[in-house]
Parts: sequence; C-alpha cells; structure tokens
Amino acid sequence: AQYHAFGKIIVSKGSFKMWKLLIKNASPGLSVGICPLSRCTWNIRGRFDDIVNRGYGLSVTDGHIYHFGKKEKFIQRTFEKNDVIIIELNMKKNEKYGTLKFYVNDRDYGYAFERIYSQFEYKLAICMKGQDEV
Repeated sequence: AQYHAFGKIIVSKGSFKMWKLLIKNASPGLSVGICPLSRCTWNIRGRFDDIVNRGYGLSVTDGHIYHFGKKEKFIQRTFEKNDVIIIELNMKKNEKYGTLKFYVNDRDYGYAFERIYSQFEYKLAICMKGQDEV
C-alpha cells in the first residue's frame, strides 16, 4: 500500500517556500514534491505526481522526476539514510509560471521544473510505502 502526507502551508502565486526533509529510511516508492491543493486529500488515488493528480515529484529511490505521467532522470545518485532534501518552490519568478528545485545535502541540482502553473495553489507532498520515514 502507499500513503500520502501533505504539508500545512499553502503556496500560491507571488510566494516562495523551501521545505527541508531528512530521509530516515527510504524504500522503493518514496517520492517528495508538491501537489495542487485541490488534490491534497486523505483519499487521494494514485501518486500525487501522476497524470490524474498533476503534482511534481522526485523519486528518492532512483532520482527520477515525475509530472503528468512523464518520467525523466534528474539526479544521478543513490539516496541514503540521513540525506537531507530541500524542496524550493518559487512562485515569484513570473506571472504565469513558477519553478521547482531540489537540493540534496546542500548541493543544488538546478531546476527540476520551470513551468509550475501559478494559477494553482500547492502543498508539500510525500508518497510513502512500507517502512519509509521522512
């Protein structure tokens, strides 16, 4: 089974937010990122970053990024226990789009997504399976 957790803070157009996550244990299927507010519900079906839910995610298992059913290699490393992931959502850059960056252990991996639709509001999203701890 998979489970989701969502942050409390809502990020909208004109806002900037960074979240800092400590990976305590990661099993296949652990993803972190952002999800549109309308999809952040206790009964979400599928992953927050799939074609239905339209979130933006990073797989902590393999370094791929996911959005709208598309998968792309982004980070060429294996994640380990006690890695620190920072998620940066910048909705101030432009009127139509925001950006999403990921940092791992203070290393900036650049923009994972540069077209985050600013007409939506977002929350931190985590998809977990098994014994994951964040």
